[in-house]
Amino acid sequence: MEKSSLQALNDLTIASLLTRFQISKVNGEKSLRIPITTNKIPLFKDYIDIHKLSNYVDLKENEKVFEIKSSIMLEQKLKDWTKNGEVVSINPSDLRISTFLLWVSLFTRKDGNYIGLETTLNQSLQETLIWIFKSLIDNCPIASSGSKFHFQSYLQLYLLSVKHHRAYVETAELYWLLSEKEKRRLRQIVTDEEGVAYL
Repeated sequence: MEKSSLQALNDLTIASLLTRFQISKVNGEKSLRIPITTNKIPLFKDYIDIHKLSNYVDLKENEKVFEIKSSIMLEQKLKDWTKNGEVVSINPSDLRISTFLLWVSLFTRKDGNYIGLETTLNQSLQETLIWIFKSLIDNCPIASSGSKFHFQSYLQLYLLSVKHHRAYVETAELYWLLSEKEKRRLRQIVTDEEGVAYL
C-alpha cells in the first residue's frame, strides 16, 4: 500500500473510532462497522476512490454502514485504542489535521437547526480529544455535551480544508455546514484576498 493510502486509511479508521462504531469478529478477524447517513455516501465514495482504499473498506449502502476490513493496521489501532469494544485511550500520534477534517466532514449531521457530531467516547476522553483538537486547530471552538460534539464555527475548518488541498467533495461538505453569517464572512475574506492580489 502506498504511503498516502496508508495515511488515508489511518485517518478514516481513527475518525471512525471517534464517532459511533461496532467491532465485528469473524473467524478471529476483527473489522469495524460504522453507520453512515445517505447524504454522506458520495463524500465517502470519493474518499475511497481518491485514496485507492476499495480493498480495505466495504460500503453497504442498503444497511447504511461501511466496514473497515480486517488488517494488521486495524488490529494495531484497536489494540492501542479499545478494550471490550469501546475506546479506552487516545493516541495523539494518530491525530492530524487531516484526521479531524475528515471526521467533521464525514460524521457531522445537520438537521434543521441542529448540527452535531455523535460519539461514544466517555466524558474524560472527550475532554482529551478537545484538548488535542485545540492544540492542532486554532480559532475553532469545540465543546461536548453528553454524547455529541459541537462547533461554534465551521469557517476555520473550511479554510483549513482549502489550504490543505482536501478533496473538493470533502471541502464542499464543510462549506454546507457554514452558517449564513460564516458564508458572508468567507465572501469578505475572498474579497480582501483578491484586493491584495491586485496590489
